[in-house]
Order: sequence, then structure tokens, then C-alpha cells
Amino acid sequence: MNRILLMAGLICANLMFGQSKKSLEKRPFIPVEITKTDGSTENILLRDIYFPKAESFMGIVAQSKNKSVFENEQLFEYKTSEASEIKKIGYHDIQKIKVVDKYDDEVIGYEKLSIKKVSKDNDVKDKNYTAILPILYDGKIDIYGYEYTVCGNGMGCMYAGTIMYIKNDKSDFAVMPVDVDEVSLFNLGSLDEKLINAFKYAGGDCPEFVKYLDNLYIKLQDRDFRKKMKQDIKDNYQKAIDESKSLDKKDRFNYVTRKRSEYDIKMFVKIINEYEKNCP
Repeated sequence: MNRILLMAGLICANLMFGQSKKSLEKRPFIPVEITKTDGSTENILLRDIYFPKAESFMGIVAQSKNKSVFENEQLFEYKTSEASEIKKIGYHDIQKIKVVDKYDDEVIGYEKLSIKKVSKDNDVKDKNYTAILPILYDGKIDIYGYEYTVCGNGMGCMYAGTIMYIKNDKSDFAVMPVDVDEVSLFNLGSLDEKLINAFKYAGGDCPEFVKYLDNLYIKLQDRDFRKKMKQDIKDNYQKAIDESKSLDKKDRFNYVTRKRSEYDIKMFVKIINEYEKNCP
């Protein structure tokens, strides 16, 4: 079954300036099913799967050093039960993480993937690192990624976007449609082409999907089409703000952030739906 796997406060990587190590140590142990690189599985209570290190937030947003989001030497703390002692497991020992609730239902999953990018010349190339990424959509083409916010001292917080990776369900690699390392004011015009080429890499085995992508690229160059896209984004943002007014003040920002992220993800899902509809 195709699913958008979203939960408030669960996949949101709120990357805050000045977050202390002490605050990270207070994060709870969460029930998960872990799949190790040797294929074995174990149910444990795992901590810090969202914040490996406070100082690594730039490595998550701007992955310019060819390092994993979770560096290879990163150790994750876990327990086998609430009363047991704290143990540690290394990044290199983990392949998948399935977060579960008290009814043993899957809430969200993480998977370690090799990452590729669409380069400046629009070829798909290796990024030369792996990353453990949240699964945002489970289908014939999967979406992985995370939303992030940036908070400044005394300046409040701002939703900065949702970084997404896509992967054909039969592939071993995930592709970044937008490589944040290479985004600048000088190449914004090439983002449409990179987006289309990333989806062609993930779904290029289907001629009908490639035809759809070519037509979508033409639409993206149309001024009226882009104007409508921008207005839809603006309307969605305003709707989220209006809906959040019924919530406590402390919950409003997270609600608006989640709704904006859901909207961004659904734009990708709409493209993927064309692949699922037309391709075996």
C-alpha cells in the first residue's frame, strides 16, 4: 500500500542554533525494530535517531563535505528494556530502523542508503556517502528526507524547506533532485532540469513516464503555470496559519511547518503517481 509516512514532531528535524549537548541527552528512548547490516533484527529502545550531534546540523542541510548525515563513527544509545543499562550501537551496524507504537504498528521508518546527485551537467553521479534517511512515501518510487527549520537567537524560527531524496523501489541508490551543495543564485534556473532528470533516473524504465516528465518540464517553463504554482504555495501557507490559530501558541509553528512540508511532499507524490499509474 502506498503511504505518506508523516507524524507531527517525529520526522521534523528542528535544527536550532546553540542547542546544547545537555538538551540532547534528555531525549527519550523510542521503541524501534532495528535491522542490522548482517540482516538480523532486534526490538530495542533507541535514542538520538533524530539528533546525532547538535553541531552536525550544517552537515545535514549543506552536505558539502561528502560525509554522511550520521558519521561512520557515530554511536547510538539504546536499551533492551526500560530497566536495562544503556548500550551503544555504531552507525555502520545499522541498515534500517522501524519506529513502532505501543500497538506494534509502524509509524515511520529509516533506511541507510547510498546517495547520488544530479550534477551541474545534468548527469547522475555518486555523492560518495551514505545517509540514514526517514521514509516519507512508500511506493514504486520512494521518497526519503526530512523537513528542517532554522532558529536564530531571539529571531524565532523559520521553515527552510524539506530536503527530499527519491529511489526506485528496485534500486539501491537514492537521488537528490535538488543537491543543496550546488544551489546558488547563479544556477536556480537549472533546478527544473535537475528535478526532471532525477525522476527520469528513478523511473526511466517506463517510456510513458518519461513522456510525462518531458511535458512537465515544458509546463514548468510557462510563466502562467509557475505563477499559479507560487500562488498555490502561498494559499497553502496562509491556510495553515489560519488553521493554527485554534491551537495553543506553542503548537502553532510546528503545525504550520508540518503542513508546509506535507504540501511539498505531495508535489513529489503527484509526479510519482503518474509512474505508478502508467508503469508496471
